[in-house]
Amino acid sequence: MRTLLLGLGFCLVAHGQQFINVTQSSGLFSPGIGGLFPQPGAAWGDYDGDGTMDLFAPGGSTQPVRLYLNQGGGTYLMSVIEPGVVGRVDNACISADVDNDGDQDVFLCRYANEPCRLWINDGTGQFSEEAALRGLDFQGNAMCASFGDLDRDGDLDLLLSEYDLPSEHHVFANDGAGNFSDVTPQLSLNANPALTFAAMICDTDDDQWPDIVITTMGDGPTQILRNNADGTFTDRAPALNADPNILGMGITIGDLGNDGDWDLFITNVNLHLLLEWDTAAGSYRFINTHWGVAQSYGALGGFAWGCEFLDYDNDGLL
Repeated sequence: MRTLLLGLGFCLVAHGQQFINVTQSSGLFSPGIGGLFPQPGAAWGDYDGDGTMDLFAPGGSTQPVRLYLNQGGGTYLMSVIEPGVVGRVDNACISADVDNDGDQDVFLCRYANEPCRLWINDGTGQFSEEAALRGLDFQGNAMCASFGDLDRDGDLDLLLSEYDLPSEHHVFANDGAGNFSDVTPQLSLNANPALTFAAMICDTDDDQWPDIVITTMGDGPTQILRNNADGTFTDRAPALNADPNILGMGITIGDLGNDGDWDLFITNVNLHLLLEWDTAAGSYRFINTHWGVAQSYGALGGFAWGCEFLDYDNDGLL
């Protein structure tokens, strides 16, 4: 995050890379949704195979689920994938090639016992909804999801987490053709159920087996579930100095120091959390102050949701 702040400061002085708000002129603007979770996440991907990035956007209440196809020149054409329904709550939306046919499909979490959605892409940006057909029509309070090859069999499995009590995490194994089965009971994922806002599949320890990072809404510590390579997971967060009990909202992973290991950033209601991997100690260390992300916004004054590391100033650093 310090890279972001210094990079932007440098750009303003040197009149280099700057950002301009082009939301309305690009055709990406849409009204806010309102409600319990007012702004669900969207998913970028080349959905029509033309080499440019398109945007798949969840709906909610009267807002429809939308696809914005890139027309070139920084403009987008919107089409409705599914009409809005009053009272419906959409949450996380993620893209992945779930059926191994070379294009990007989309999974959408839904809240309040509405079934989740899985849209299968025909490669041209035309989608068919196949969640029930493929075993992913989960009904509960689905908040977030992440794809990854947890069993290393060459296809993408799905992690789905709930914002509910008792909140649970679910893993659906992919058969290679995009059909899923719930394998949660055998994985030891739910020893510490808590309200979950963000969960991510990533290989935190570079052993080539994807792990799971979970952050909760203050009713449980952050968890780093290490993949034991035998179909089970063990929470290593306490041993790694990475188990604070915060109001975690979003997670991202990246190599901030260009030192070959993975660091974690977790957004919070107030003080965000930056964890740097300390190779010598074999654990994480808190570096919020050092990297300039220790600012306090006051009680409930700094809500932050999704987060991502990027090289904003093109200097090779995140």
